[in-house]
Amino acid sequence: SLLPEIHIAILKSKDIVPSLPDAIHLVKDKNAAVFITGPSRTADIEMTLTIGVHGP
Repeated sequence: SLLPEIHIAILKSKDIVPSLPDAIHLVKDKNAAVFITGPSRTADIEMTLTIGVHGP
């Protein structure tokens, strides 16, 4: 539900950082930050893959 098919971001080129640690450094003093790396699967935790567990 958090991973859109298309994501458009409008930002200044100076705000683009080369690595995840650099990005974390930028948001460490903020109230909230969300890093989404890709869709999760049931096998991530239980080591048993179930397809369609959260929807079609």
